[in-house]
Amino acid sequence: MRATRGKINTTNDAQKTMKIAICAPMDLAGSGGVETHILSLAAALRELGVEVSVFGDSDGADFCCMDRCRPGDYQIIHTHGCGFSRRFIRWALENRRRADRPAHVHTLHGLSLGYLLACGTWFNWRCYSASLAELVMARHAEKVIAVSGNTKRQAQKFFRLGPGKTQVIPNGYNPDKCNSGNRQAIRSRLGLGSENLVLLFVGRGEDRVKGTALISDAMDELYERHGQVRLLAVPGSGFPEAKWLCRAGRVDHDKIVDYYRAADIFVNASKYEGFPLTIVEAMGAGLAVVAAPVGGITEIVQHEKNGLLLRVDRGDLAEKVELLIADKNLRSYLGQNGRVTAQELTWEKIARRTITEIYEPLLNSAAENLNGRSSAEQQPDKIQTENLTVSVIIPTLNRSDSLLDTLDSVLKQSVKPSEVIVVDQSESVDEQVSSFCREHNIILEHLSERGSHRARNRAMGLATGDILFFCDDDCELDEGVLENHLKNYADQNVGAVGGRLLQPSEQDDAVRLDTNIKCGSFNRWSGKVTGKFYSTVKGPIDHFSGGNCSGRRELLIEAGGYDENFGGNAFFEETDLALRIKKLGGQIIFEPAGRVVHLHCEAGGNRAGRMKDWVFWFSHNYLLLFWRHGKKIGLPVFFARLSARWLWWSVRHKKPTLIFAGVRGFCRGCKDLRQRVNQVKNSFATGPAQANDNPS
Repeated sequence: MRATRGKINTTNDAQKTMKIAICAPMDLAGSGGVETHILSLAAALRELGVEVSVFGDSDGADFCCMDRCRPGDYQIIHTHGCGFSRRFIRWALENRRRADRPAHVHTLHGLSLGYLLACGTWFNWRCYSASLAELVMARHAEKVIAVSGNTKRQAQKFFRLGPGKTQVIPNGYNPDKCNSGNRQAIRSRLGLGSENLVLLFVGRGEDRVKGTALISDAMDELYERHGQVRLLAVPGSGFPEAKWLCRAGRVDHDKIVDYYRAADIFVNASKYEGFPLTIVEAMGAGLAVVAAPVGGITEIVQHEKNGLLLRVDRGDLAEKVELLIADKNLRSYLGQNGRVTAQELTWEKIARRTITEIYEPLLNSAAENLNGRSSAEQQPDKIQTENLTVSVIIPTLNRSDSLLDTLDSVLKQSVKPSEVIVVDQSESVDEQVSSFCREHNIILEHLSERGSHRARNRAMGLATGDILFFCDDDCELDEGVLENHLKNYADQNVGAVGGRLLQPSEQDDAVRLDTNIKCGSFNRWSGKVTGKFYSTVKGPIDHFSGGNCSGRRELLIEAGGYDENFGGNAFFEETDLALRIKKLGGQIIFEPAGRVVHLHCEAGGNRAGRMKDWVFWFSHNYLLLFWRHGKKIGLPVFFARLSARWLWWSVRHKKPTLIFAGVRGFCRGCKDLRQRVNQVKNSFATGPAQANDNPS
């Protein structure tokens, strides 16, 4: 953090002294969702005592032209990534090197790349230019706000943002406005009678984004069955002339709330959304919501609880609306629950979250730098990681003797873990192990189901540490293993760390290894997985070994933990988890300092007993790994390499049946993948909110 931010007042009531500039590359006189978000957030911040100035592409009653913004007058510049503007880019470039440049916060209301992928507008140059602007601003900012978890995941994937840099704070609404106005008077003014059942659509009306063709088809069908059904469209420019259409035209946002009061059902059939403000407002007004399961919509609309989510087929919108027409009690039930959901998203609460989760941490960090309370430049590792807690997780199966040795080396670490969790999958827990755990306050959990991935997932659910460290039950740890892992988490972009792991055959010659060795890599074109975790070179890697690895607990949980569909002895379970962490934007670092020696006990553990079982599960899991993380165009190369392995194993072990075991494992993997596709399709029948993002 820059010392130039030292002019910040560090009083306890910090929000009263904050000076914030909110800047956006657009004409804020518009009535779109982003414009409304900016002006509503600014108004709520002012109510809480924050001094806020708003700047856009022009002058208005509540905002000024961006040319008038002098960054040196503010403690925080809060930009909004919502399009491309030459004036905005020029202003940002001119001020990025200023000596008095304040802290920078950037809000992503959605990604232009996500819009492009969802809508297929491949030749829209504005999408590419806007994506470039969003990338530059997001990478440059100290903190990034995403309006939905989906936007956060896309930003981490496309922009490679670290897991600690992005915070989800959704859109809000004004409850007073959404519940004001006389319903009958508003209907009368719009030419709608009390006998009409009114569906409300709010949006630009572009079919490629908002799905107006889908809504029009549904309305034709509904009007034919129920002549009193009307669609109130604001502004309604994307709909054809029809008897069922009531077109409102361009409306200022302050007056849009009247239309919520006039309607009975709110419909949304968008192909892409960040976190639609209109749905929050519709819920706040007590409307039953029918919406497409895209973007952040599934994060607020729960199927059959506070709204209805659409399936992927075209006729489902008419079916869902007809269900609401026929059942007034269901409309009332969904509307009441939606209003309860929306009450947690008022602009006052959103503004308070923005202050406490974004602004105050930035200002406090700057104040600490100024007052010398943070000596990060002198002791970056110790100061930035001393408050992190570590949970050590060890799965075990029928290895009581080696487990006790492993636990002894864990307890001798230079950095003491906050807790040690052992998940025992033996038929019965050894009394000596149980006594040792009681004596040293070690959490001992018994799990009847076999599988190291299941054991680790169970322990993750029990763990409370900021960092989770994993090792096997037949390992010896150097005293500095945990300490060296923790040093890497001083960088907020680091999501996981893989450590040096020596097998019995590698201990003698590990010191004379080639320093250019490639460690922990995954080739997405051929599926080649490289381990070689005996390397002595620190650097970024693609995956780690389960015998010596760690990760941020929140990121591991967000990634879904270990996938329990990797059968047998769970080949590639760590590789799969590591690649999912990278997709979420977390960097993985290989740390050779502080080694772990894997004793590789012959007895116990989850390894396959027979060679043909070993080949079967290797082939099965390898296919799952490549299908999820590899390039599909490289499938022929992948299959050729796997077939060569089958042939080599059969010759080496003099067992031709190993080829058939490999083929059976590959076919089983294909079957499991096909079942996964069917599960995802079927999940839409009961609401996509129930679908699991994790592969199975």
